[in-house]
Amino acid sequence: MYSSIITTAQAAKLLGVSPRTAQLWIESGEIPSWKTPGGHRRVFLSDVLSLLACVDPGQPAPPVVCVLADERRHAMWTGALKRLRVGSIACFDDPIAAAVAMGAAVPEVLLVHAETADDLRPAFLTSLRAVRLLDRLRIVVATHLSPEVVHKLLVPALACETVQLDESTVDLAPNLGGLSCFR
Repeated sequence: MYSSIITTAQAAKLLGVSPRTAQLWIESGEIPSWKTPGGHRRVFLSDVLSLLACVDPGQPAPPVVCVLADERRHAMWTGALKRLRVGSIACFDDPIAAAVAMGAAVPEVLLVHAETADDLRPAFLTSLRAVRLLDRLRIVVATHLSPEVVHKLLVPALACETVQLDESTVDLAPNLGGLSCFR
């Protein structure tokens, strides 16, 4: 079983190439990577799977999405996201459970449904931005709150995308479809 972060040798095995070929692809930037303090290269499993899944290597794999919302909203978000180009979906109503899940399998997108200002969880979102493993995490806030309230509570450094919902929003897919992470 692979974790969300793998070695060059594991990447080579998954890709069906020699370790040297995998090293060359990593060094050329074809597969994004970083070095451990010991000097060993590491890559995200999702990047390797993206390379495997794509007929056109320039086309990224569908994103893995983590949803943080009240449990009664899970089915709504799952239904909306399934209509978009999404790889897998995991729903949580507890930020700690979501954080643990993100540590086990790093998603590309965290969607936060905020019905109230407390649901925005700015301290939690700020703490996620401090985790290097989550550098590429896209945070999307879907809310009925006014843009002014959202902007006041979420500092610009969080780099969140916002989807404005209204009471008449029945079909969420069009609201999300305009975001670059779901194209």
